[in-house]
Parts: sequence; structure tokens; C-alpha cells
Amino acid sequence: MTEFSVNKSIIKDYTTKVVSYKFKGAPLEFNLSHAVSPASRVDEGSVLLLKALSEIDNFSPARILNLNCGVGILGIAAESFFTNATTIFQDRNSFAITFAQHNYRQNLSASPEFVNNLEFYECQDNFDLVLADFTNKDEIELEHLISNSLARLNKSGISAFIVQKEMIHKVKPLLEQLNATTEKINFNDKVTVFLVKNREAQPAFNQINYVTRRTIIEINKKKFPVQTSEYLKDCQTQGFDSVAAAKLLEKSAQSRKLEERAIFISPNQGYLPIIFSQLVEINEIVLCANNKLETEISKQNLIDNGFTGKITEVPITELRSLDTASFICADIQQIPLTRHIDSLSREIERLSTKNTRVLIYGKTIYTQAVSSNLRNFSINTFKKTRGFKIELLIRKDSLHNK
Repeated sequence: MTEFSVNKSIIKDYTTKVVSYKFKGAPLEFNLSHAVSPASRVDEGSVLLLKALSEIDNFSPARILNLNCGVGILGIAAESFFTNATTIFQDRNSFAITFAQHNYRQNLSASPEFVNNLEFYECQDNFDLVLADFTNKDEIELEHLISNSLARLNKSGISAFIVQKEMIHKVKPLLEQLNATTEKINFNDKVTVFLVKNREAQPAFNQINYVTRRTIIEINKKKFPVQTSEYLKDCQTQGFDSVAAAKLLEKSAQSRKLEERAIFISPNQGYLPIIFSQLVEINEIVLCANNKLETEISKQNLIDNGFTGKITEVPITELRSLDTASFICADIQQIPLTRHIDSLSREIERLSTKNTRVLIYGKTIYTQAVSSNLRNFSINTFKKTRGFKIELLIRKDSLHNK
């Protein structure tokens, strides 16, 4: 399990609202963030699920898994009610884990575990209760996640989950197919809550394969085999913005033979890290993203294309822990923005030396906002295309020394 320390500056910068919520007499308080969810209150699905859960007779879980935990509402409220339980909080979103930790510490005093990874990765045990919000999952993911939730239950355990109301016609046949017993259904005009158990034999666990396509991409007349995921952008082909970024990347590498460390912030499918690794000799590539799936896919694509140097995966909430780099590349549009523009700019400045080059790309308004905040950098070259802007920046003190 990953040990996290709560970054108080992230809680301060990204909290959009603090809300109070009373569950079965227990007063709770949650910091909400648009970096995790657009919700501005405890959502209706969570309220429905917790109400249904509290009405189950003779149920006292000892081990709880809060899958796709978001800011931790379900797991924290459940543990406040089932006082002898211990909980694991899991989410692929690093901001979610940071906020879940903060919210847990301001409401409860035990020592839960927090997992910033894909669903069920690092969670190999069985549980008495699996809590999950599946409202943002498509049909294929939903089938895997419900089946695996049941596969991870102890005898008499309960899987409690929320889905969009229109998915009910998919979920009911699936539960029948899995031979599951529905203990309770709650619903409103938007969502449906299921509380289900295994009848006898539980389904086999089948880890989700997030790779949905294997293909060849061609960039700057070079071909690279890649595996991609439809849950990330540019699954079938490289986007025009990253194609343009690749051309500037190649230009930036022409006079550079050796790089000690390169940091790629929001590497998506890993196209730009692959190109960079082919252009220069590089000792370490750091993959930094909010979504754990980005770093996993990018890492595998680097390895498949022959990169033998060190690959480090870092959640974007831990960007502050990194040392300086000679090259930094950031896909601005993939990063939770508005309040993040200033903090991202500060981190890029901190991570740079006089020889550092920075490549940033995204919507023109965001790219220009970040580059204008980089006081120690000047634009070396740029390219605009279809409302997007790609800028290659170099340190001003490197110019003065020439």
C-alpha cells in the first residue's frame, strides 16, 4: 500500500466547498473539490446508499473497501457507523486520495489505508463490505467492477454501489447471471443504489485490462508500436496538438545529446515520452499524472519501445517531491486548472535549472496563462493550431550566458 502525506497546500488551493453532513447522529464534515467531482454537496446517490446500508439488520462489517472513493464520503460515513471496521480507500485520481485522507483525519481517528491505483490493484484481500460509486463507468467497466466486487466479498458480505438510473436494465440481468441476491434497491430520478450478496459460490475474480487497442503510431516519419486505452485521450491516433508538440520536441532535442532527468506531466498514452526517449540519451523519465492509468500505460509503452533507463511514476499531488530536471513537458489541458495555473508554474520554476527546457501545450488561453507566470523563462519558439498553442521555453539566464 502507498503511504501518503496530506499536502495541506493542495487542500487549501483545491477545496471548492466545505459541507457538513450528519449520518445516524454522527456529525461529519467534508472538503469537496472540483478536481475530484463537480458536486457541491454530499450527492444524492451517497445519501441513498448510506440510508439503505444503515437499514440492514444484523450486519457489522470488520473490513471495508471504498472503491473509487472520491473524497471519501462513503467510506468515512460507513466507518463512523460501523465503529469496529477498518477501511481501505482506493481511487486512481490522486486528488481524490489526498482529499479522502484529509477528510478522514478531520472526522475519524483510526489508521486506514489509501491506495492510489486502478480498481482492485493492490487490494487482493476479501472484504465484508465493498462500497462504490459507479455512476461515471461505462457498460464494459461496470460489468467487470460489479463482478469483481462480488468476487472480493467474504461470506455474507455485501457489495453496495451506485449506478446511473438508466443502467438498471443492464445491472439486473448481470446480477442474475452472477447468481447474486439483491438485498435492497433504492432509487430516485437520477441514480439507483444496489445492495447485493453472493448466493453461494462467488464469481471468479478477473482483473480488468484497461488496454483496449494495440496499434502503430507514426510521428515525424517514425513508427512506434503502442498499446492504448479508450479511457484516455488520443486512443486511436495522436491528436493534432500532440503531433505539433512532437515536432517542437524534436527541435528541442536536436542540440541535446544527454539528459539526466525528464519530467512528463500528464503523459496521456505516452507518445511524447516515447519520442523523447528516441531522440536523446536519457537516464530517467518521470511520469507524473492525476490519473494513475496514464502513468501505467505510458510506462509500458516506453518499455515496449526499448527504453532501458529508470522510469518513475509520481501522482501529480506529489509533484513537489521531485528533484530538478533538464526537460519538463506538460499537457496543460489534462490538469485540473484555474487554481492550478499558479501552483504548476511555481513547481516548474522550482524544478528547473539554467539549462532546463520546458514544453507546454494545451488550449491557447491555458498555455499562455502558464507561460506568462514563468518569470524566469522566455519563449524560444511556439506553434498555434486549432485553438491550441504549443510553446517551447528556455531559461533567461541560459540566454545571458551565451
